[in-house]
Amino acid sequence: MLQFPLPHEKILPSDIKIVRPSSHPSDPTVLDRIKGSLIGLAVGDALGASVEFRPRQYLLEHPVHDMKSGGTWGLNAGQWTDDTSMALCLASSLISRKGFNAYDQMVRYKWWHKHGYLSSTGQCFDIGNATRASIEEFYRRQNELKRKYKIHTDLEVDQLPVELLTKENFNVYCSRQGVAGNGALMRLAPVPLFYYQVPSLAVDLSGKSGLLTHGDNVAADACRYYGALIVAAVRGESKEKLLDEYFYDHHYEDWFKTQPLHETIVNIARGSFKKRRGYDDGIRGKGHIVWTLEAALWAFWSTKSFDEGALAAVNLGDDTDTTAAIYGQLAGAFYGHIVWTLEAALWAFWSTKSFDEGALAAVNLGDDTDTTAAIYGQLAGAFYGYENISPKWRSILYARDLITCIAEWTEYLSYSENKTAGHERIARSRPHDRKNSVQPNEIGLGNNNKSKPMKPDNHSKSKPNRSKSEQRPSKAKKAVSRFFGFRESEV
Repeated sequence: MLQFPLPHEKILPSDIKIVRPSSHPSDPTVLDRIKGSLIGLAVGDALGASVEFRPRQYLLEHPVHDMKSGGTWGLNAGQWTDDTSMALCLASSLISRKGFNAYDQMVRYKWWHKHGYLSSTGQCFDIGNATRASIEEFYRRQNELKRKYKIHTDLEVDQLPVELLTKENFNVYCSRQGVAGNGALMRLAPVPLFYYQVPSLAVDLSGKSGLLTHGDNVAADACRYYGALIVAAVRGESKEKLLDEYFYDHHYEDWFKTQPLHETIVNIARGSFKKRRGYDDGIRGKGHIVWTLEAALWAFWSTKSFDEGALAAVNLGDDTDTTAAIYGQLAGAFYGHIVWTLEAALWAFWSTKSFDEGALAAVNLGDDTDTTAAIYGQLAGAFYGYENISPKWRSILYARDLITCIAEWTEYLSYSENKTAGHERIARSRPHDRKNSVQPNEIGLGNNNKSKPMKPDNHSKSKPNRSKSEQRPSKAKKAVSRFFGFRESEV
């Protein structure tokens, strides 16, 4: 098993010992797409890092054509930023826990924030305000547990057993409604890749992973929709089907019915990113999740290879690394405000014909260049596959061997209904106000009905049903006592 270091060990990603699965992949094509998605994310991030937050005008005069050093963070060519660090934290949790454990994910984000865990420099940098606020709130909630149970070290509270967290009804969702930055989307790929064999579960957990740090319904649904695209790319759907205006409708019954998408995300799924002139038609690589998603999808749509799309994503400007990283997650799997970023990433995918072209298109939009390109890279990488990402970029990429190894373990451990290793549901499903959710038959498909939102589900917070064992405090006390060697009276 691949062993990830503890934060106090201060081991850089490039120095982590590589241990690959002993068996061959069950489907080499699927592995190529999973590798493509994770490498695509990192490649997009690294492409955009040198021009992050540069405006579009700067990139018109100095367009990105290749990986460069220096720039915003003074990085070496191929080094990546927060987008990839957080994705690796998420992947390391899925692999180590053999499934989805929201508490453990927040712990690893905290390690990154506090210790530079899985950072390309050994330091936390480029962290978004919403992400920082959520992690700091997680600290505060952990400290309450430390005081209550007389826990003395961070590592002890970080490794609390499920029984205790369940007993405490610990709330891992540390954000709030209205927080919809693109940080939820930039790190997403490990979740849909791990659960691609059970699409409805992949979609559900994609949304939950985003809600940990970005509490708005739009952020959650951007992650659910993009997670669905990544799953479909890994499962071999064509680019035409992925970007078809009826993609949501075709998968609604099996993937989305329990919780329809927010109307803002449905608008993107209908093709709001399909703008031939890109930036001049309103595509932006800025920080809102919808803009970034749209930019990444545009880079995928408008190019014909991973490399072409990656460059397109970067050259949008602004949040260049994130737009390209989001593009790379999808494009890599295919060829082998969060709304703005989502739209920018989708535009880069739609308007190009290769991973590389789309990545550059995403970056050259400007602004949040790394995130737009990182979001693009997740989808474009899943679509085009690892082998169709520029060999030059792959060779330059920092810690490439670790990322490909993580991809192999993700494929090896990928959850299916036939496997006993699953996700640990220690995080309660968060109730949402779904008043702006839209079902396909409410869009007027096949008729002239006017679009209308669903009625609110009127969810209210209620305590989840618990098994008898979870209702007995003494068992939880015994569990934490055994874990730490405490006497039960001390707990």
